[in-house]
Amino acid sequence: MNAALASLPPAATVRPYPALVRAGLSVDLALSAVMGVLALAATVQMLNGRFGDYSPAQALTGTLIQYGIASFGIAGNILLLRHRRSGFWLACIALGFVCAGIALTFTLLPQVVESLEAERRMAMLFGFVATLVGRWLFNLGYAFVLRAAWRQLSGAQEVAAHG
Repeated sequence: MNAALASLPPAATVRPYPALVRAGLSVDLALSAVMGVLALAATVQMLNGRFGDYSPAQALTGTLIQYGIASFGIAGNILLLRHRRSGFWLACIALGFVCAGIALTFTLLPQVVESLEAERRMAMLFGFVATLVGRWLFNLGYAFVLRAAWRQLSGAQEVAAHG
């Protein structure tokens, strides 16, 4: 048995996550998969030369952020659901990509708002604020899910080390 396998706690010492943590990890796993599909669709659009209202650089940046959220989010959540500590770090990297996506949205907002008529600007701004608040609240909740998973994984490792 190699050192990496020997350091893993036996299956008997791994307690299942609470229902809220399992649900949070599962929901984020599904959302990361959806983000991957959106990134693939955006790639197809870019390969066909369609960038929407954005410059090619902005479209590419947004697509790379989607790929980062998808790849690190899927890998991190799967590993966390399998009680692997490395999943926590991958999920944290995915949260970093989410923050980059929020920052990109802020930088693109003036460009999108200027292209709209005056009566649609307020609706657009309201939708933007509502979406941003919802996204922020979900990711804040997900950060607490990650924290709970990390605490449980750290506790299981301490039990295995002392037991």
